[in-house]
Amino acid sequence: MLSELLMIFFSSRKQITITNRWQEPFGDRQQELVMIGIDMDKAALIAEFDRCLLTPNEMLLGEMGEYMEGWKVFNDPFPAWCQHEEEAEMA
Repeated sequence: MLSELLMIFFSSRKQITITNRWQEPFGDRQQELVMIGIDMDKAALIAEFDRCLLTPNEMLLGEMGEYMEGWKVFNDPFPAWCQHEEEAEMA
């Protein structure tokens, strides 16, 4: 009986969490980054990650043209990605 009540309770809490995070048209998708360590400077980590975010104006650039053409004005510091064999065959 107790286990059934706990299951109902945690199911309800999980549903509330999902509902609160729901955004159309994507649903409840999200990404989480978990940092585990000793004596980590939480404020410094948050500040550095926040610096990686696009500004609202930079986000709007992604809506220009097809396939996010507006973002091509930014330097891409990463090397070109290799295609998987299946993708190469389809191209």
